[in-house]
Amino acid sequence: MKQLFISVCCWFIASSAMAQLTIEDCQKLAEENYPLVQRYGLLDETTQYTLQNIARGWLPQVNMLAQGTYQSAVTEWPDNLLNLMQSVGGTAPEGMHRDQYKIALNVEQAIYEGGSIKAQKEVASADNLIQQKQLDVDMYAVRQRVNDLYFGMLLTDEYLEQNEIHQELLQDNIRKMESLVKNGVAIESDIDALKAELLTAKQSANNLQSQRKSLQQVLALFINKETTEVAQLVKPEATLPSVENINRPELQLFAAQKNKLEAQEKLLKTSLLPRVSFFAQGFYGYPGYNMFEDMYKHEWSLNGMVGIKAAWNISSFYNHKTDLKKLAVARKQIDNAEDTFLFNNRLQSTQQQETVSRYQKLMADDDEIITLRQSVRQSVERKIQHGTADANTLVQELTRENTARQNRSTHEIEMLQAIYNLKNTVN
Repeated sequence: MKQLFISVCCWFIASSAMAQLTIEDCQKLAEENYPLVQRYGLLDETTQYTLQNIARGWLPQVNMLAQGTYQSAVTEWPDNLLNLMQSVGGTAPEGMHRDQYKIALNVEQAIYEGGSIKAQKEVASADNLIQQKQLDVDMYAVRQRVNDLYFGMLLTDEYLEQNEIHQELLQDNIRKMESLVKNGVAIESDIDALKAELLTAKQSANNLQSQRKSLQQVLALFINKETTEVAQLVKPEATLPSVENINRPELQLFAAQKNKLEAQEKLLKTSLLPRVSFFAQGFYGYPGYNMFEDMYKHEWSLNGMVGIKAAWNISSFYNHKTDLKKLAVARKQIDNAEDTFLFNNRLQSTQQQETVSRYQKLMADDDEIITLRQSVRQSVERKIQHGTADANTLVQELTRENTARQNRSTHEIEMLQAIYNLKNTVN
């Protein structure tokens, strides 16, 4: 018993020197340490690249062209005009060659694009927001895993505490029994019965310590801490959350999905508007723009053209109404998914509130049961001192009292876990 007391004291002193961790601390650290969190930065980086590419739509669009062709027919002089030129000048022009060549450079600068670039940016940003919110939903599951580990450790601590009380009662009764044996009131087998129960309690303590160590190691990995840094956990307060306002990441995901539909609708409207742009064209080749000169000279030349053009894709009106209807159907699907989520969330929160209430009632009964078991055990101890009861009866009552204490601890930790499950459900 002395060694156990020293070990517990050493553990308590060492633990007191360390910072205590709350369940909120563990949840935050787990979310920061979970590998999935790296995707937030990757999504932002990808979106920045996408937005940069879209913004380049305002830059001049440049393309080059090189071609060589052979035509079945070319522009020719009329026969009467050829005869006249030959009779006057003595010779007639050969005309244009059927093989033609061109190396061209085309530049086009958008002046008005119907707002499509801005709309594309809004769609890209909305899509990034959806992926961010989906990550929030995925990360939310980490909380439940941390809760299971955290409350598992707290329950093990409660069992260890009750085990320590049980061992102290056994040790105290062993000392009393040894005195009674000396006085001839009890027999040696009574001491053996208590000692056997004490050994069983020590075995249970060793098993509990092993379970706690395992939970402690896993929790330490989750929150990226040393095992010794998660030795002492704070038991949370039994405070029920408000269930009036639900603030789950799924609701933000639904809102982001609706936001993307609005951005897509704006982009769809821009397809109905005309485009206006400035253009410049230049090429080196044969023939050029001066057709008559090329009929006399069969030489390559530089040629250029600048201008403004407007283009309007009328065929985009064909599917516009259908595309709008598709977006409307998609919006209804999101609304339906949101309504379904809220309905299931209310059901779950109602069940969890009832679970918390049930544990509170059980704990009230547990307190009364412990008081009664303690009274019975004390009564048996007095009977043993007068030689009217034996050690087996005392062991039974000690075990029952210990079981009652463990039940109380189990119901308390399970109630706290149910409260935090409720918090996760509504917030």
